[in-house]
Amino acid sequence: RLVADGYRMRVYVPYGAEWYPYFTRRIAERPANALFVLRQLRG
Repeated sequence: RLVADGYRMRVYVPYGAEWYPYFTRRIAERPANALFVLRQLRG
């Protein structure tokens, strides 16, 4: 929707050898993010 409204958008995607430790650390910092990830994977 943001792009359709004319806004520029970027998606941050960690990658490389340390992506998984980064991901788990971020989930531990804010557990609500885990629900967000699960909802996004489910579609």
